[in-house]
This record gives sequence, C-alpha cells and structure tokens, in this order.
Amino acid sequence: GIGGLTLANALLQSADPPSSVTVFERADQLRPQVGGGLQINGGAAVLSRLGLGAEIAKAGQPMKRVVSRRANGMELLDLDVEATMREQSGGIDGASAGSSDSLFYDGNVMSFTIMRDELQRLLASKLPE
Repeated sequence: GIGGLTLANALLQSADPPSSVTVFERADQLRPQVGGGLQINGGAAVLSRLGLGAEIAKAGQPMKRVVSRRANGMELLDLDVEATMREQSGGIDGASAGSSDSLFYDGNVMSFTIMRDELQRLLASKLPE
C-alpha cells in the first residue's frame, strides 16, 4: 500500500540506504481506479522531500477550502485551509513552526487531494524494478 511504498522510497534515499528493499502487497499488481481519493496535508511535504513534490502537485488538487453543509444547505463549516495552516504554523513559510514545518515545502502549503491509485503509481514509479 501507500505506507509500504513510501517507506521503501524513504529507505532507498536515506543516508545509509539498504542495497535493496522488498515491498509486500496483497494484490499482485496496481489496479487503476481502485480506492477513493485521499487528503494529504503534512504527508505531501514528506513526499516532496522524497522527490515527488512536482508530481503530487500535478496529479492532485490543492486543498484551498473545506466547506461542510447539512442536507438542507445550512453551512456547518467553512475553513480556508491555506490561511489556517499558515496561521497555526506561526510563520509565512512554516519555518518557525517547529513540528508544523512538515505542512510546508519550499514555502508552499502542502495540502492536496489525490486519487489513491495515482499516489500508489507515483510512489511505485520511483522504485527500482
């Protein structure tokens, strides 16, 4: 899954990488259009550090705002995601935020929605055969 593929990428890019990694998966192949979409916030910054930032931004959709309404249309929540993340980080680029800096990469707010199969494909594409 996504966790195993991410770990394999991280291990291979670590300061002391193993000579090889083996990813175990229940399915024998990646199946397109299986699973839904995911929202990734801090995870997008981690994936950017693994060299997938441009691909995530291209394949995903930036999370700008979350709006939740009741069936009758009454608004329950209206959240400006980028403004909230910047405000909560304590700085424009997150650099002064300590642990919150994982929400930013190169000064950009890293919050996206992406289809599960596309994220798996991107992660798998960075691994050796």
